[in-house]
Amino acid sequence: MLATLLALPVDAVAGGEAVLVVAGIGASTFIAHLFADIVGSQVESADTPDDVPPFRMLRDSLPILSATAVPLLILLAARWDVLGPTLALRAAELFCIARIGLTGVFVSRYLRRPVTRSTWITCVGTAAGGMLVVAIKISLGHG
Repeated sequence: MLATLLALPVDAVAGGEAVLVVAGIGASTFIAHLFADIVGSQVESADTPDDVPPFRMLRDSLPILSATAVPLLILLAARWDVLGPTLALRAAELFCIARIGLTGVFVSRYLRRPVTRSTWITCVGTAAGGMLVVAIKISLGHG
């Protein structure tokens, strides 16, 4: 999602195209992950689709929808003239960077481990690594 946002021009936010692009990328990514979960569960356990709880697969794919929902709402705020297009685009990008960086905190909380200084250092490194990957992706794909 971050690469998509960083590749969008501010004009696309003001014109509303950015909302469609983000919604399309989010939906297609969600469907791709859901498909991969279905195939992966069949390969791992030789289950038939009837044996795999569908709600588990949907639940496992929800982070993709939540990663899309907030940037989408921010971009919609610009479309509805609540935020300026530049501010909305930067806020959506910042949200994605923060979400990537906070992965370590989410994992620690999920595992019921304390969030330590090492966790925060990992968070900063993860955010920096994510931005590096996005920079490479944009330079290769949009250069």
